[in-house]
Amino acid sequence: MKSWRSRSKTSAQSRKPLNVLVEGHASIGTPAPNYVAPSPTDTSTQQPQYPAMNTPATPRTLHGNTETFKEIVQDVQFAMLAFGYFNGPIDGVFSDQLRVSLRKLQEDYELKITDTIPPQTLDALKIVAR
Repeated sequence: MKSWRSRSKTSAQSRKPLNVLVEGHASIGTPAPNYVAPSPTDTSTQQPQYPAMNTPATPRTLHGNTETFKEIVQDVQFAMLAFGYFNGPIDGVFSDQLRVSLRKLQEDYELKITDTIPPQTLDALKIVAR
């Protein structure tokens, strides 16, 4: 019985590359293409650029819930006054002074700091939704 070595040709020049095609792949013996990293100015990986808005949107009053929101803000102002976080007027206006006080309260209670009055802040102030 012959070994595999005795059956193979020893001359490197007499060897032929295999040109067997595998479905979806290049033939064996074909070098792989060189990889080229994208340049820093390559726009294909950057976020799309949106046009700048010329004028900011004008805030408008939402009808129907305006009084309810004012009452909630008054409840928050009163509770924050009782807890020692707010010393402004109890007028139902979401002022900058109230916003700063809310941030301090949210920070102290380890809540997510927002510029709004989320349910977690109402819970911390012991305010029950109506």
